[in-house]
Amino acid sequence: MGHPSNATFFTATPLGASMAEASAFPRRAAFGFYTFVLLAGIAFYVIWGALYSSWNMFAPENSGVYAVTVIAVGFGVVGMLLYRRPIKPAQ
Repeated sequence: MGHPSNATFFTATPLGASMAEASAFPRRAAFGFYTFVLLAGIAFYVIWGALYSSWNMFAPENSGVYAVTVIAVGFGVVGMLLYRRPIKPAQ
C-alpha cells in the first residue's frame, strides 16, 4: 500500500476551481434571439391569416405557411430551452 504505484491518480483539489466565471451576456443574447424567432413565427402565422383569411394550416394551399411557422416556432422553443438560465448548483 505504501508503494507510489498504488497512489491515487486524481488530485485532492479540483482543477477547475481557479477558472474564471463565464459571462452571462452571450447566453442572454442567444436566448433573446430565439425568443425573437419564436415570436416572429407566431406573428408570421397571425399576419398571414389576417391578410389572406386562411386560418386553416392543414389546407394543401397553405402548406408553405405551415412549414415556415413550424420551423420558426420549433427553433424558437428549442433554442429557448437550450439557452435558458442555468440552474444554480446546490451548495
